[in-house]
Amino acid sequence: MPKEPSRDARWSLEKRVHEEILIALPDVPEWLPSRRGRKVHKSTIYRWVQRGVRGKVLESYEIGGVRYTSVEALQRFMGTGPADPMEHRRSAVLRNALAARGLLGRDANKRQS
Repeated sequence: MPKEPSRDARWSLEKRVHEEILIALPDVPEWLPSRRGRKVHKSTIYRWVQRGVRGKVLESYEIGGVRYTSVEALQRFMGTGPADPMEHRRSAVLRNALAARGLLGRDANKRQS
């Protein structure tokens, strides 16, 4: 029998869900910048959720049978220290795309650069 999450864990999830901008996983590629004219494939997003990249997993939540992530979770996932300069460039492009949509404060964009 699966262990039920603690009350604190449930409260933390509820708080995040109410405070963060949720995106259904199939819609995430629309929020990310394209590379070489091609969008990130949705299977890549699911791989980030299940296996992650270099030990970092994209946070996701299942609500009503639909799996979601959030703009903030994408920022946390992309904002980790890049291993190579190209990874840093992709993170900067994501921050700029989020800022252009008004979802990232101007000050936050300057701090990350």
